[in-house]
Amino acid sequence: MDEENKQGEAKPEEKLSKHELKKLKRQQRDEQRNLEREKYFKEQRKKNIFKYSLIFISLIIIIYFGFKFFSNIEIEKPYSNGQVHWHAALNIEACGDKVDLPKADPITSLHGQPFLGTPLLHTHDDAKIHIEGVVNKAEDITLGRFFDVIKVDFSNDKIMDHKNGDLCNDKPGELKISINGIENLDPRNHAISDGDSINIKFE
Repeated sequence: MDEENKQGEAKPEEKLSKHELKKLKRQQRDEQRNLEREKYFKEQRKKNIFKYSLIFISLIIIIYFGFKFFSNIEIEKPYSNGQVHWHAALNIEACGDKVDLPKADPITSLHGQPFLGTPLLHTHDDAKIHIEGVVNKAEDITLGRFFDVIKVDFSNDKIMDHKNGDLCNDKPGELKISINGIENLDPRNHAISDGDSINIKFE
């Protein structure tokens, strides 16, 4: 009976043939390799889940703050409502004499007329300031900007070669500027409007 039981037991490794031993070791290696491969793929899945979760959260944050940022930006509208063609009357006097602006270069032409300045802000030798086109900002059509583009010295206390304190009719002169009959103490920053009447006097 004992002998029968012994015969039914599996052979120990030392009693296996070389071929069987090789086969057994190959199976063990394959099992080990499969375990390692499974472990590797599990780790990769965890890493990928973590990585894509971070990307997703980052995208949500970027979209949220991007939306908040752009929703707070006001689209800048032009200062003028489309194309304009405005005129302002300009009178300059120094010590009682009328002073003319520099003459327009006859070579330059706008609408068939010589002009001095820019297409947006100019004069046609007619004692008027012309504003033609779309005005994007009020700063583009200030009185100071007009004198800058026609290359005439102008500040709140100077016009051309006359400045406060210079002699005018044997006494210190002063620049006085009125717009539409009201004295303006900061004329360089005045945004010109259609129909303005601008008087600049050094007296």
